[in-house]
Order: sequence, then C-alpha cells, then structure tokens
Amino acid sequence: MRLLYNLARFYPYWALPTALILAETGRHFRRIKNTTNQNLCFALVGFLFFGTLLWFFFRGDLNSDIWIRSVTGEN
Repeated sequence: MRLLYNLARFYPYWALPTALILAETGRHFRRIKNTTNQNLCFALVGFLFFGTLLWFFFRGDLNSDIWIRSVTGEN
C-alpha cells in the first residue's frame, strides 16, 4: 500500500521521464513504420502529460493521499 501512496504522491517525478522515454520509443517505431506501436506510445505519452497537468491543477501534492484512500476504501 505504501508503494501506491508513493506512486500517487510523486506522480509527476516519474511520469514525465517515462513519457519522454515513450516519446523516443514512439519515434523509433515511426521510423520503422510500425504504426500500431507508434500510436500506442504516443497515446501513453499524451495520457501521462495530461495526468500530470491534472495532478498540478487539482493539487495532487496535497490531495493524493485522500484520492488513494477513496479509491481503495481505506479509512
């Protein structure tokens, strides 16, 4: 459970580097003309960037523990 709380609390710090790696992977798939994997990588990049923007907009630094408690049903 501690891992889940830490993943939510530090979301931008691991999501943005992961998105950059996926963007490079998507560019690689674009060069070798593998559109299925390219689209999957770019969709994940968009999801991670959008999630990071929402994390900052809804103040994930203050509210991430509350979000995890409501999703998992803990008190």
